Amino acid sequence: MTTHKPALDQALAEHTLERDDYTYFGMILLRTQRRPFEHRLAACGINPTQLARMTCPNGIEGVASKAPASIAIAIAAQLLRVVEQRHLYTISQSP
Repeated sequence: MTTHKPALDQALAEHTLERDDYTYFGMILLRTQRRPFEHRLAACGINPTQLARMTCPNGIEGVASKAPASIAIAIAAQLLRVVEQRHLYTISQSP
């Protein structure tokens, strides 16, 4: 998630990170933007454990293109990886 409105991004992130019922939360931010964003969220009372759960930048590594389609594919690939890893963990924990 990232909009063209930083205040909206922060409000959405705060709302999500205050919850504990999500499996995945990612932001399309540059690595250099993550730390200041985390500081702003921490100043609003977001727990460091929740901040660590935030995936940022979003998308699989190695994709340098900034084209919207490339970003979408990189994020979809990352989500697929998360779903498959979760599925494999669930199978391994079954009796």
